[in-house]
Amino acid sequence: MKGLINKLFGEAGKKEISYDRAKELAGHEDEVVRLELAERPDMRPEILYFLADDASPTVRKAIAVNERTPHHADLILSKDPDAEVRESLAEKIVRLAPELSAGDQDKVKRMAYDALETLARDELTRVRMILAESLKDVAGAPPAVIRKLAFDTELVVAGPILEHSPVLTDQDLIDIIENGSAAGRLSSISKRATVSENVSGYIAATGDENAVALLLANVSAQIREETLDSIVDDAADIVSWHAPLVSRPQISNFAAKRLAGFVAANLIRVLSIRQDLDPDTLAEVKKAVAARIEQGEEQLLGAVDTEDTQTPLELAIEKVGKLHKSGELNEARVKKMLAGEGSEMVIAALAALAEIAVPAVQKTAQTQNVKGVVSICYKAGLSAKTAELVQTDLLDVGTDEILRAQGGSFSMSEDDMEWQFEFAADMV
Repeated sequence: MKGLINKLFGEAGKKEISYDRAKELAGHEDEVVRLELAERPDMRPEILYFLADDASPTVRKAIAVNERTPHHADLILSKDPDAEVRESLAEKIVRLAPELSAGDQDKVKRMAYDALETLARDELTRVRMILAESLKDVAGAPPAVIRKLAFDTELVVAGPILEHSPVLTDQDLIDIIENGSAAGRLSSISKRATVSENVSGYIAATGDENAVALLLANVSAQIREETLDSIVDDAADIVSWHAPLVSRPQISNFAAKRLAGFVAANLIRVLSIRQDLDPDTLAEVKKAVAARIEQGEEQLLGAVDTEDTQTPLELAIEKVGKLHKSGELNEARVKKMLAGEGSEMVIAALAALAEIAVPAVQKTAQTQNVKGVVSICYKAGLSAKTAELVQTDLLDVGTDEILRAQGGSFSMSEDDMEWQFEFAADMV
């Protein structure tokens, strides 16, 4: 945008402006002239520094965006009274984050770091949120800035950092947990791609219902056997822990027997067909169920077969296998299953059509993984509209959490669905 500058200086305005002429323009009474100057990528740093103190917030915003602006001007702008100026500066300066550190001896980089640190303390949540969203995946981000954002009082700022940042150490996470962080922060830590045994132990010790449920559902989280057993001890009255506990990889025999004493019938079935439990443990599971039936829990009848008969899921797998072999397993047949043939049939059909293990579909549904279920539907060749019906049938989520079709298409990208499908497949 060089309209007025071109008019003022003719053809010369299209070329690089001399320092003296730039100084003259920087003091021009017309804001538009100063704005055009501030936006130029060829402007001398000294002129941009001068304009960082311009009376117009529009001009200062342009200075904040300009890559040529010197860092000592950025430091001034990081304290600018106008929120949009600081937001614009935050969006620019995070690109420099991997090159910055608190102990840098380079004066210029040190000023850029100070500007970044100032923005991390900004009174406006949106400014700090911009930093958090931009830095959450950056391995080289300054640790002190990341820790500041992780301890932020606003979850929209702290959450992305706690869930994703590779900069946070186990000790950082433990400090946050011990600090008595609110539930949302604990839940963000529980969802990290990698959660160590130590961190898992601290989360479990809080007894936070949602955070522990998410930790149990996180198949990549490492949980010591004794930690898992202690969770089971407290789980009888916390229903949200039951499904992820029953599906948790490598649960102990003690945990399996304890779970059989209180989980619902559908989860008893899942427990009874686990491949990692030894025969003696499975026998103990059946005993626990039989004892509950004797005490009046008749709804458990048939949950575990005492004889060598097939479970409802095994029967469904056999029936679906025949349909698949005969070429009768298609979207129309899946819709019929959804209309009243039971969730076992739907799970078996999805597994067959998507060529994925049945337990993987089970676990994806049990952990209430909406994106995972949609991705399995996509790989199964079902339409986005049918995927909505599958979510309603298999998942215990609110209608606002269902991923709706958009114009007949999936709302997730193909790359995202491929990633989610692989994640689901790796659950077993």
